[in-house]
Amino acid sequence: MNKSKTFFTILLLCFFPLICSGCKKNQKESRLYLSENWSYTLDESGKSGWKTLPMENLTNLPPLLETGIGYIWLEKKFIIPSNLSGKDLSIYLGRISMADQTYFNGSMIGSGGYFPPEEWSSWNKVRLYNIPSGLVNQGDINVLRIKIWLNGEGSVVANPFPFIGISHETELKYKRERFWNGTIYALCAFALLVIAAYHILIYVKRREDRENILFAFINIVTALYLSVFYIDDLPYIPFKGLNFLTFQKLFSYSLPFLLIYFVGSFVSVFLKRKEIRYVKIGRRILVIIPVIIILVAPSYPVLRRMWEICQLLLLPHLVYIAIIMVKAYLKNKRDVRPLLIGFSPFILAIFMDLLHNILHWYALPYISMYGWMLVIIMLLFILASKFTQARNEAEDLNANLEKKVNDRTRELSEANAQLESANKQAAEDMKLAVYVQQSFYPRVAPITADYDLAFSFNPKAGVSGDLFDFYKAGNRLAGAALFDVSGHGIAAGLVTMLAKSIISKEFVDNMNKPLASVMSIISNKIAEDKGDVENYLTGILLRFENEHVYYVNGGHPAMFYRNSNGKASMAAIAGKEASGGLVGIKNLPVEYTGIKFKMSPGDAILIYTDCLYETKDSNGIEFGSDRIRQAFEHATGKTAQEKLNQVLGEFHEYVEGAEVKDDLTIIVIQKK
Repeated sequence: MNKSKTFFTILLLCFFPLICSGCKKNQKESRLYLSENWSYTLDESGKSGWKTLPMENLTNLPPLLETGIGYIWLEKKFIIPSNLSGKDLSIYLGRISMADQTYFNGSMIGSGGYFPPEEWSSWNKVRLYNIPSGLVNQGDINVLRIKIWLNGEGSVVANPFPFIGISHETELKYKRERFWNGTIYALCAFALLVIAAYHILIYVKRREDRENILFAFINIVTALYLSVFYIDDLPYIPFKGLNFLTFQKLFSYSLPFLLIYFVGSFVSVFLKRKEIRYVKIGRRILVIIPVIIILVAPSYPVLRRMWEICQLLLLPHLVYIAIIMVKAYLKNKRDVRPLLIGFSPFILAIFMDLLHNILHWYALPYISMYGWMLVIIMLLFILASKFTQARNEAEDLNANLEKKVNDRTRELSEANAQLESANKQAAEDMKLAVYVQQSFYPRVAPITADYDLAFSFNPKAGVSGDLFDFYKAGNRLAGAALFDVSGHGIAAGLVTMLAKSIISKEFVDNMNKPLASVMSIISNKIAEDKGDVENYLTGILLRFENEHVYYVNGGHPAMFYRNSNGKASMAAIAGKEASGGLVGIKNLPVEYTGIKFKMSPGDAILIYTDCLYETKDSNGIEFGSDRIRQAFEHATGKTAQEKLNQVLGEFHEYVEGAEVKDDLTIIVIQKK
């Protein structure tokens, strides 16, 4: 049986071209094609000024008028052939834009659209007019005249040419063409509204799945846009008084921007991609601007010219959709593959319509809407498949819930026991690491004869990436150091302990060398000793010699200096906040620059790690360098500790309610 069907199918395919060619031959014999020798006049009365009309102008009439706006008469003279004599005849004119009144031997046999002032273009309505038998001049010349209103566009488009034929045969072609160019769009619009209602209902029941409401919007907007194709098939529409310009603005030219916006949102939500706020705002602006431009167009020709520019604003939306789909594909997201397949018919249809415009295939219909309808159908299947999968998973979960709960409970108990043991060991290790690290740091600020010192050391979690130290020569302050290791955790803590030993040794051993050279020695030594560990440091070195202070900064937040009068400023080096590169990076030569300044009694300096200025308040605004300076100026306490407490007080008041996410170390050094 299957073999017989296969043979019959092959046989039918072989003879199908012959059958079709036979039909075409019979059609050709029963039709009078009006393909050549057309004339036209711009005289509104149609009584004079007739000129020959080239066939190529039949599909593009506006160039015949100086402004492209006005009335034009077309005329065709012919003799009815003998094979059509005495039969019921109809004339097929194809699609005419904008509006027409058609006359046969001086009598009007039909019209489409409306002339001004109630202008309406029935551009997608096929013109088929019956010819009363009493009007036909048998064996003599017959005259067909068409009065057409042009408003920036106007054409007579028939496939392949207008013709006169037997009524029942001509009507079949008319019905076929009306179905594919109008009725099918009305049916699709109705189906789209049903689909939209269904997905709105799903969204109401489950608001977490936002792709359902977005898909509903896509269907509604598409159904409204399709009205430009099927409105002439609706009863009592269009009616006189329905404004064609307003209709075109709202439905034909504005809705594509709304549609592409909803498509972009749908793809983003379907792929579970969080849209950046400024991107969302930008996409909305790219909808609002062209729609406003379109709505203010004063006339239909101006509207068409504006559309040529405004449609370019569709490209950013298409680029946005392409980018997020490509990114999802590169990340190997499973959901992107059905989307790529789903959009492929529309991409192919767009390509075909571009050829349609470039090659001027006006006799063929545009197929991009067919392609888009296929996309919607495929998206419908994709969402249905997703819904079915979720439903199956839910049913499977319900059926096996008790067993799965028991299995997961047992696995969780075992994992918790292991985790508790690991946490206990980790806590003991961390406690030991914290104790060892803190034993390396000063517990209290040293007391010296020439400077008053105070510090605050607040690790974020146990082991700290901050390190600091003070160096004395007898009862005088010789130096101070504050460094910050990149990263967090045990690795950063171990690097701080290694670095602290190196910094202390090299600072003391090289008291006779320039402080910038000492910083270079420290950087090279740390890079060598830590090996391939990637952590690096930023830091400040200070050397004190009586009233003079030497300051070197290695990529660290700048120091603040406050004179005895209470004026604070940032200590800049060569016009920069930092004097050199980072510290402790292997095979990266860096240079450091130092400055020398005096400190008088009552003068103070403030050094700190980046947590002080990077911490944000509840509104996401950093404390920042300027607030550090102001807090230091407001610190009117007499001692270094009082000044430090006042700076910390303003800091904690500013960030109240927000999380401090890093280690915080602050040092105040005041000249006695």
